[in-house]
Amino acid sequence: MPKFMSFEDLRKAGINYSPATLRRHEAAGLFPKRHFLGPRRTVWLESEITTHLEGIVSKRKSRLSA
Repeated sequence: MPKFMSFEDLRKAGINYSPATLRRHEAAGLFPKRHFLGPRRTVWLESEITTHLEGIVSKRKSRLSA
């Protein structure tokens, strides 16, 4: 069963983007796309967020070691 993250969960994880910035980043392919569970329920897959954050850390480590 997939685990979901709400907007509040993203903020708790340290992702402090505004809703508008999240939409822009999603549209540009810079952030995982949201899923709609209902007309007013937006979530992100925890696994996609984790992979995204790991990618950021990996890129940073490779830049620092170069």
